[in-house]
Amino acid sequence: MAELMNMTPADPFTADTMRELASHRGNCITIFMPTARAGAETATGAKRLKTLIDEAERELIDKNVDKNVRKELLAPAHALVEDSRFWQDTADGLAIFLSEGYSKTVRFSRELPLEVHVGEQFVLRPVLPISVEGNSVLLFAFGQQSVRLFEADRDTMRQRDLGDIPADITEVPGTEGKEAQLQHQHTDSPAFHGHGAGKEVDLIMTEKYIRRLAEGVDKQLNNGEKRPLVLATVAENAALFRKFSKYKNIYPEIVPGNPRRESAEQLHKALGNVVGDLNAANREATANEFKELLGTGKASTDLEEIREAVSTGRVGRLLIDSVQARSAAGAELDPVIADALNSSAEVVPVEGLGDGVLAGAIYRY
Repeated sequence: MAELMNMTPADPFTADTMRELASHRGNCITIFMPTARAGAETATGAKRLKTLIDEAERELIDKNVDKNVRKELLAPAHALVEDSRFWQDTADGLAIFLSEGYSKTVRFSRELPLEVHVGEQFVLRPVLPISVEGNSVLLFAFGQQSVRLFEADRDTMRQRDLGDIPADITEVPGTEGKEAQLQHQHTDSPAFHGHGAGKEVDLIMTEKYIRRLAEGVDKQLNNGEKRPLVLATVAENAALFRKFSKYKNIYPEIVPGNPRRESAEQLHKALGNVVGDLNAANREATANEFKELLGTGKASTDLEEIREAVSTGRVGRLLIDSVQARSAAGAELDPVIADALNSSAEVVPVEGLGDGVLAGAIYRY
């Protein structure tokens, strides 16, 4: 895959990330904390983390964890405390996951609670909604003068290297003469100037260019990629791209206008307005199916029964009440969520499972 360039301080956090974290067992330390993007508050981040590290060490001591093991476990967090550059490039929330031989630091574009946990597995409840609300898509922003390919989700926007995709129309053989024309052109719309033969030549060059773009994108995504591909361009260009591309999941709506004039941040905002929450329909459908299956033996809200079913791989979808999970009782869900992710079950945060109901399950059999 092409090199990725981060466009925002936040880091991607996907369902695959959740499964990676869920696979760890043993001495697992989870640290959550709010952070600041700018201003005087950025200086408090390191001090706040140091306090949480000290709390984690006290819990490790209470668990009789060897001093050398404690030192090794906490070393990556201590290194962050001393990394002044890191604290100048934070987002709104920070999560740190530490276990023996493993560490992961994730910056989030939303505030996280101030918490530290030491246990047999990582605590994932506070970040579960983020992993499934990521709305991960591809954004192809193109016109005659500018071409950019992004990977984006709700919180992050990362630009991919174009590889063999032309960076503008002048890189396509057979479009000679466009460079001088583009110097005086202030739009990325197809430039059909004049009448008759001249207009026809412009159309042929534009079609040749967009065909090359479509071929380049198809080649780069020919690796099992299935995410929606959103086009940011003028309507005429989008229609031509759809005509030539073989990619099977081009999003039906476009981010309209001239993308050359838009920064990555502006494109990210416009993308969110077009795409919205891709997972809303899945959550609603899952919740409705769950309600229909209750009482049939194919679904349950009994946490002990669910815990047993998860351990045997019987659970296909685990529903977590996103409100109840934030209560003190929600700690019971941590091992259930980890085991469900390890068994390849889909974990879906929903609202309104019922008073006092922490979780529900839809069984595979």
